[in-house]
Amino acid sequence: MLAAELGLPFAFAAHFAPEMLLHATRLYRTLFRRSAALQQPWLMVAVPVIAAETDALARRLFTTPQQRFLRLIRNQAVQLLPPVDSMDSLWSDVERAAVEGRLREAVVGSDSTVKGVTKGRHFCNAALLAACFSPPILRINSPDVDGFGDAAYA
Repeated sequence: MLAAELGLPFAFAAHFAPEMLLHATRLYRTLFRRSAALQQPWLMVAVPVIAAETDALARRLFTTPQQRFLRLIRNQAVQLLPPVDSMDSLWSDVERAAVEGRLREAVVGSDSTVKGVTKGRHFCNAALLAACFSPPILRINSPDVDGFGDAAYA
């Protein structure tokens, strides 16, 4: 609310609080007041993104953050585990629902699959693309994803 009232840019960490994304962006846009800094709202959204050469590879790489959140809800040490072929044997239905809820804003797929998704979905001006990989070198070799406007990688 403060950013809106002062007419400042607003960034929202959807990778930490995905359930609040729509509420926060609507509130910011509704309460925004023009200022010397900005004449209209400017919004950046941080979302988990896993982009790979193919959709199948991206879904496999996505099992690393899925395992991370699974360990988090189990109160286990959170670490980056290597990707697995399937999560089915690792979680219960309740755990799966919890993990999917925490990662619901994630964008996963090939370049053609993820192109433009974040910018169009929440009407943001920029995106902070947050991802965790195992091994970390995959992050460096991940493909550039077009369609994210002004994107930063975390």
